[in-house]
Parts: sequence; C-alpha cells; structure tokens
Amino acid sequence: IKVSKNNVLEITKQNETKKGGYVYLIRAIYPENVKATFSTKDGKAKVELDFEISQEIDYIEADKNVNKFIILGENKILNENLIKFFPETTTEREIKYELKENYQGISLIDNQIIFDDPNNPEILLNGQAQTKIYLTAKHIKFNENLSQEEKDKLFVDDIEFDVLYS
Repeated sequence: IKVSKNNVLEITKQNETKKGGYVYLIRAIYPENVKATFSTKDGKAKVELDFEISQEIDYIEADKNVNKFIILGENKILNENLIKFFPETTTEREIKYELKENYQGISLIDNQIIFDDPNNPEILLNGQAQTKIYLTAKHIKFNENLSQEEKDKLFVDDIEFDVLYS
C-alpha cells in the first residue's frame, strides 16, 4: 500500500477474504486530498483510490492580528485571511463580507470593496467623511433557519478597517 501523503490516512489490514484478498479499515487523520494505491503481492495488478477528506467548520472569529485598512481610491479584495477558522484544519473556508452601514462612495461586490468614483474617492456615512468602515462576515453555511447559537458561530460583526489617504 502506498499513500501519496503521510499522516493523512491510517490504513489497517482487518482480515483475509476467502479468495485471498484483504479487508482494510481506512480512517482519515487529517483533512487533505490523498491517493492510496493498493497492489497485489506480485505487483501485477493495482488499484488507485482518491480520497477527498473534509472537515466541517465549527465557528469563525475575526483575526485580530491582521492589519485591516483600505486606501482611499484603491479597490480592495477581501479574502479569508481576515477570519480565523475553527478548527484551523477545516476545509470549509468560504466567507461572504457585507458593509455594516450604508456607506456612500463605496460598494462591496463579490467580496471586493469598489470605489464608485475612483477619480473622486470618498467614503461618507450620513454626509460625513469616514476614517473607519465596518464590515460583517458570514460563513457560507450561515442561514436564517439556524438556531441563534449556530448563527453566532458563523457570523462576525464589526470588522473594523482604517481608511487611509494615499
């Protein structure tokens, strides 16, 4: 038995079949894509199995160690590094960001902050220039049918960005 990556699968021979084959117990150890190759004793025949091991998300929170800012006039792509995922090994990392307030001068489309007028960039709220903006983040599994406890695990409020002038 050959496995393409170490420490991802645990393969244990359970018993021999009546036809001289073997029954194996395969247990996932770590979320990863991996290939296992099983060969006959003489090496003349083999079968390859692909495993896609996933780990569900438990909860998310804002990553306080990430410096969050937007430069006035420069569009910004928001990615998953703004969020800490638990467990850290989860494979479910899709986040949707939203503006917390009805800011004028910017839009958030497909997780990208876009300035409405790049030649005259501004971020206003109720007519006042802003030095900070706030976003929310929802895990893609967030939905209104979840209990409040489950919603709280998949939602981050008040992600603060400093607005910098270039």
